[in-house]
Amino acid sequence: MSTERAQPISAFTPACDFQGLEYNKPGDRMDSGSTSHGELALLREQLQQAQKLEIVGRLAGGVAHDFNNLLSVINGYSALVLERLTPADPLHGMVTEIRKAGRRGADLTRQLLCLTRKQAPQPAEVNLNDIVVEVEKMLERVIGADIWLHSILSPALGSVLADPGQLHQVLMNLALNARDAMPDGGTLLIETNNIDLDDSGAAQHELTKPGPYVELKVTDTGIGMTKEAMSHLFEPFYTTKKPEKGTGLGLTTVHGIVKQNGGSIRAHSEEGKGSVFTIHLPRADAGVSSVQAPEPPTESLRGTETILLVEDDEQLRKMAGSILRSYGYRVLEASRPGEALLHCERYAGPIHLMLTDVVMPEMTGPELASRARPLRPQTEVIFMSGYSETALADLLGSAVDCVFKPFCPDMLAARIRVALERSGASDSFENGRKLPGAAF
Repeated sequence: MSTERAQPISAFTPACDFQGLEYNKPGDRMDSGSTSHGELALLREQLQQAQKLEIVGRLAGGVAHDFNNLLSVINGYSALVLERLTPADPLHGMVTEIRKAGRRGADLTRQLLCLTRKQAPQPAEVNLNDIVVEVEKMLERVIGADIWLHSILSPALGSVLADPGQLHQVLMNLALNARDAMPDGGTLLIETNNIDLDDSGAAQHELTKPGPYVELKVTDTGIGMTKEAMSHLFEPFYTTKKPEKGTGLGLTTVHGIVKQNGGSIRAHSEEGKGSVFTIHLPRADAGVSSVQAPEPPTESLRGTETILLVEDDEQLRKMAGSILRSYGYRVLEASRPGEALLHCERYAGPIHLMLTDVVMPEMTGPELASRARPLRPQTEVIFMSGYSETALADLLGSAVDCVFKPFCPDMLAARIRVALERSGASDSFENGRKLPGAAF
């Protein structure tokens, strides 16, 4: 058996933007007549920091891929077990907590990918109060016993349309900056509120238009900042911390995320008097419906078609196979592309759909699909991957079906059902041949 693996995919672009900011690249010409030795040293330091980010980005992509495989197994099996337990069963609560932890792990992986620019933001209607509560739980473990953490949350807070992972990132960065500004302890206060801004209010907060906004305010009683530090606050690589304690990118990232979501951020600080960061994000209540479409009933997701499952990770393959069988499908499993092609050649009946990983030994998922097409031109294909949509854009393109790990059973079953119904594969086969007029 071949042990050669396809090369990991990296969407991190060397010498690229970090939240829309650029840095100088090797080979860029510098006018020695207009650039001082101090400026050259600063540019060199910025380049070194950017190269570190590139390395972190590549590591994050590989780790996230493997971690998403593990989370798919955890989340998938916990969902299958919950379907077999009644709420009164003593194990129901325990398995529910396992599933919650798995989902939280998926959120953390997505945050990591967003941080390294390997995953495009996924906006959703979010209540900032929920973000604050989740971040508070994390902060209790990292801010220290000498800092009093307190929050004042508006009970009728409106929603915002933003990526939840990015909002976690914003609040965590601000809170950790506040912690570092209070080496001898102090108070960290987080507040949320609804606010309506008229033309002058919007202009004062550097917003493009008036209207309803949600306000997030983070206040600390720390050492404060000088006017000089305030003037460089959101510049990339600027930091007042020691080199081993800060990259100078935390507030730059916060600023980029807030601006990306149509908001504003302002800071007020004086030496010895602490700091206040105030963020305004457009309120989504008026323009975004909070009524979500009902999920399709589980029964409508069932089927009896044959699915070829191709996945080199044994645990994930067994879990995905269990999910598909629980929905009534006949499953052919393959641990590598060569084995999948043998199924395509030798299986006597129709193969209605192939569900395949993207990065595997021997060849990629798209290469496998291309090799299988002459053998099974009637077979639909859905890809699955632990890499992000951004990382796979060049390899897959946009006109393909792809399920991103970690996935839950209902989500996987729904995507398969849609693909089968869209193609007419469920009722267009006879003895392994596609009938005339069937959609491909």
